[in-house]
Amino acid sequence: MAPHHGAPARSEPGPGADSIPVALRDLPGTRLEVTSWMSAAAARSKYGATPDWDAQMILETFAADPSIRERCAGRSWHVGEGIWLSTCGYCNAYVFTAGSQPVYSTIGPHMVEVHGAQVPGINVGMLP
Repeated sequence: MAPHHGAPARSEPGPGADSIPVALRDLPGTRLEVTSWMSAAAARSKYGATPDWDAQMILETFAADPSIRERCAGRSWHVGEGIWLSTCGYCNAYVFTAGSQPVYSTIGPHMVEVHGAQVPGINVGMLP
């Protein structure tokens, strides 16, 4: 039987401090730990040619303007070396994952548990 929503049968620990690029280790906000669906090496290989976003600029913009943070809740940005940043729409929490993953497996559980948000795939349907 295939795993739900195309998730692989096993998962990898989220990118540890040693696999997160140095420039991303001391960002503003609260970094939460999550489980990645692929290894850091596989993510680097798969997303190596993907353009990078400036993680610090994203987090600082959201801190300065909560309305932008709310509109971008749960979205993800490639921030280098196969690492993706996903942000909470209600506070300064964020996660890094090796490879891109849907919101219900990254920041979504935090948004539901801490803020009572409706997150597709967790507490509301995936389709409108």
